[in-house]
Amino acid sequence: MITDLNDVPDSLLRQARALADSGRIRAFLMRRTAPESWEYLEAFIEDVVLGSESAAGWRRGQVLVPDFSLADQLRLAPADLLAPLGGGFAHRVKPSLEDWRSGAAWVGAPALLLPSADYRFAVPDRAVGLGAAETEAVRDREVALRRWIAARLARAAEAGSAPESLESLVARSPWLPALDEWSRDAAIAGGGLLREHGEIGGGGGGIPGMRGPDDWYRG
Repeated sequence: MITDLNDVPDSLLRQARALADSGRIRAFLMRRTAPESWEYLEAFIEDVVLGSESAAGWRRGQVLVPDFSLADQLRLAPADLLAPLGGGFAHRVKPSLEDWRSGAAWVGAPALLLPSADYRFAVPDRAVGLGAAETEAVRDREVALRRWIAARLARAAEAGSAPESLESLVARSPWLPALDEWSRDAAIAGGGLLREHGEIGGGGGGIPGMRGPDDWYRG
């Protein structure tokens, strides 16, 4: 009896594939796997038996990032934002312009790498699992956290001309909390973003919040 779907041998996969029909494949695998694995069989069949993923590598490894609304991201202190990751981080999701343009909340987000996690791993509250997302090491955690805030703030407030101040940004963006509710880190992130707009402008490409030097995000 197989208790771990990552241990399903190739010989068994070949027999399962020969059945072609997903219902017959499920019944076949249920006779050979432990009941605690059955809730994962549908995804396993789609990804591995009928897909191109290997059994050994299926859903192995996880990248966790915080999952907060922009309003919470602007209000909460770093300790609260990082609590879903255990309070600290040494990596971030590698910033992607395509992801930023799509409005993804995790562009440059603090990341916790869990290479030993498998398909049974339960993502904690206020976090989201990005699977095998590309990450990079962080040198300055304060700066990385503020750049994440700035990039998301820039994407949410992208419509219209570049703001001249945080006050004008909040005034034209009713979904943002009042400035007196922003954390110190959010205010520094916003200041760095404004400096990017003022000194770099919008024509140089790149992700807003990720373009200026680190000193602009150190307060």
